[in-house]
Amino acid sequence: MRRFFKVEKGSVSIYFMIVSLIFFLFSTVLIDFMRIMVAERKLEQATKVAAQSIMSDYNPKVMNDYGLFVYNGDQGAAQTVATKITKDNLELKSGYFNIAALSGAESQVEFASHKGKIGLTSEDTLKHQMLESAKYKGPVAFGEETFKIFEFFTKNGRDTRALRKMMKKQKEIKTEMEVRYQSVVEVEDALKGIKVDPLVYYNQGLDVEMLHGFTMDLVHQKHLAEATSSFEKKQQEQYVQEYNNAVNDSNTDPKLLENLKYRQEAHQKKLDETIKAGQTALAKINGEHTNVTNKITELTNVITKLDAAKVAIDKAIASNNKIKKLLGDLPEGDSEEMGEIRKSLESALVPEGKLEGILKKINDAKPIYSSYKRLLESLNQILDKALDTTLKKGINWVKTPIDVAETSTQQKIIEALEKRYEENKKAVNTAFSAALDSSIRPNLEAVKNTNLTNTNESVKSAKDTTTEKNVRQQLSEDENNQKDAEEQKTTNAMEQFGKIIKVINTAKTKLSSEQEIYTNLEKIIATNDMANDKDYAEGTPPSTEDADDLIDQSFDMLDFLSKMGRELGNKALINEYLLGELGTKQPVSLFDMNNLNPDNVEGLLSDFEFKNKQVEYVMYGKSTPGANYAAALLELIMIRLVCNAISGVFNKDVQNAFKLNWLVGIVALVAYTIIETIMDIEKLTKSDETTNFDKKVAFLKFSIGSIDSKKLTLSYRDHLRLMLLFNRDGQYGRSIAVIEQISQQKGVGTKPTQIRVINKAQIKPWFLPNAVKTFTNLDSKLINGKIELKSDLFYSY
Repeated sequence: MRRFFKVEKGSVSIYFMIVSLIFFLFSTVLIDFMRIMVAERKLEQATKVAAQSIMSDYNPKVMNDYGLFVYNGDQGAAQTVATKITKDNLELKSGYFNIAALSGAESQVEFASHKGKIGLTSEDTLKHQMLESAKYKGPVAFGEETFKIFEFFTKNGRDTRALRKMMKKQKEIKTEMEVRYQSVVEVEDALKGIKVDPLVYYNQGLDVEMLHGFTMDLVHQKHLAEATSSFEKKQQEQYVQEYNNAVNDSNTDPKLLENLKYRQEAHQKKLDETIKAGQTALAKINGEHTNVTNKITELTNVITKLDAAKVAIDKAIASNNKIKKLLGDLPEGDSEEMGEIRKSLESALVPEGKLEGILKKINDAKPIYSSYKRLLESLNQILDKALDTTLKKGINWVKTPIDVAETSTQQKIIEALEKRYEENKKAVNTAFSAALDSSIRPNLEAVKNTNLTNTNESVKSAKDTTTEKNVRQQLSEDENNQKDAEEQKTTNAMEQFGKIIKVINTAKTKLSSEQEIYTNLEKIIATNDMANDKDYAEGTPPSTEDADDLIDQSFDMLDFLSKMGRELGNKALINEYLLGELGTKQPVSLFDMNNLNPDNVEGLLSDFEFKNKQVEYVMYGKSTPGANYAAALLELIMIRLVCNAISGVFNKDVQNAFKLNWLVGIVALVAYTIIETIMDIEKLTKSDETTNFDKKVAFLKFSIGSIDSKKLTLSYRDHLRLMLLFNRDGQYGRSIAVIEQISQQKGVGTKPTQIRVINKAQIKPWFLPNAVKTFTNLDSKLINGKIELKSDLFYSY
């Protein structure tokens, strides 16, 4: 015994016991963990079977007729069914050992919505089901012709995009051409009749000396002959008094009386001559003043016209520059035809330098007229100065008396008077002592020497330039005649268009008997909308699988073929579903343009009936009988207008019109577009009895390179395919309403298409429940020593 305790080799058994214990614990946890994993798979499988069993009760008519899945069973009994099926699948047959026995199974069933919308009222859900139904048979129905269209736009995308941009730019170019034309007309009106003749002096030979003489005559009149302070005037008053006194004195010698009278009269004559000279000078200065003022007014009006012309020509140049920029922005096409179109559009540009030349002549003329006006204004100021008779200082009068006696002779008297008068004139001159400004002479010379001939010719040349054809973009007589002929074609075609529109409007008003159908469709849509007010569980998004690779390619057809790849491919297949499952019929009547009578449309009414035009209702959703087919026809007309506008650009006759003149080309293009569109509508609306070829029109009517687009022919139904590519609000809601209306299956839209099944069950660990919970990543609850498992499944068809 003592020896046993002394043996040290026994320590190995202790380590073994510790390792064995750890291994045992790990094994028990692993066993329970594996049991739980098996139980989870069983619960998930049972949940899936329960969901499949419930959803197997779908509506077979809707599935068979329209390829759409909707639940058709009792929603209230679904949970009972789920519980029973779950329990049945969790139990093993007797005699088998159940290593992962589950107990306490409970089921919860919810019918799920998507984004708050139940069943097929969810646009995403409906589109997904339509896509699933159509993606295998859709490409076959889609048609080879339609793929050729897409191929055409893919291979010739550069030309078609370039053409689209050109057609858009031509409207902007035409607008700017109108602005430029009106501006050029304004320039012409402003420059019309501008011709300024140099000033012709009122006083011929007017110079400084003459003007000075006028001033002195005024000074003499005022200060020598008329001023009360004038010595000479006072002397005249004295002479009159002395003569009167002599007359009253009877003793006056007759010879003395005669001499007194002669002195008085001779002196008065000198005063009168001075006054008359002053009056004459005043009239001449005022006449010259008026003459100069009139010329200044004439120049002011001319300068105002030049300013107006400058504003107008600046506007014309700005418009021409905009046209130049627009032309510079025109895209380059790949084909020779696109180059010809671009070249014809470039004729809208006024040659460089033309408008700028007009502006230069205006700018050159204005400073000369303005300078001449300033000279004349200075001359007017000089004339104003010439009227100034203000004395600078007092007058030193020569007061030599002129005595008269009986022995005086008239010769001596007049000599004495004239001598003193001239001396007093000099005294007045000395008192005035103001010479005209030294700048007067150069000013008068400048006015005299100004030559306006070249300036007038420059203005006339500018005005004449505005009437040139390449500045005004005017049409010749032949071009006008062709333009009138093309406009007449357009007028006649528009009359036919008017008849078509009147027929359409008349026909749709005669189908009031169908109003009940449209009323019921509105009720179905409203009911479907109300169904989404209920509280449904939010389901998972529907699958977004790609469309068949057959049409997973780029598309580019003007505005509505601008997207590429999967998105457009899926939409095209969904549209094919609508055409295939709902359908539309080729018009059964005929728009005969030769016998079109808006007052007799009875034969056309079947074309407007709902049963023949279900897809048109889905597209437009109008609640008035016949209105949807009418809307489809109008959209068809717009598409044909676009296609024929493109084709018209490549038409030889239209191109020749463009080469003749850009504006004539535009009018010819409009005429071609409308006439071809009317012919297309007549063909597309032919009855089913006609051959297939007669019901189709060329999508585009020209050739580019190796592709002849005339071979791409489309029927009315083919055009609907293109029209369906537009996004239309409420389209899918209307699709469900039509399906319910036609199938007579009530509540198709509000029936669930997705279910949520939640199953719970418990499994009892064999060894250490807490250890299993602690050492694993199980997301489960531990209740009374049992682990609760949960399976949550969303399921649709």
